[in-house]
Amino acid sequence: METSFLSTALPAPHAAITVNRHLIQKDRDMQLVLYWYQSQGKAVAREVEAKVEMVRNAMLRDRTDGALVRVTSPIYGSAAETTERLIQHVQALYPRLGEHLPE
Repeated sequence: METSFLSTALPAPHAAITVNRHLIQKDRDMQLVLYWYQSQGKAVAREVEAKVEMVRNAMLRDRTDGALVRVTSPIYGSAAETTERLIQHVQALYPRLGEHLPE
């Protein structure tokens, strides 16, 4: 299993976000996973940071809601090509998340 963080540019007016990138394998099947935590309009890649953000929001806003956003794909071509396809998917998806997640 390979793990890393990726900074992902987003369309304006959104700032870039950092996402977790995991390459997982079971037998001969390989998949690529990108994920992050979304908490009241803020994208957070690291789990500890997401928990700190949740506690902060609980104290300041009396809210603890959030979401884990994950996109997954089998490896088609190379891992780099699959990563690029998933990043493009995240770039298209992210602006629409606000319609479905609480602000």
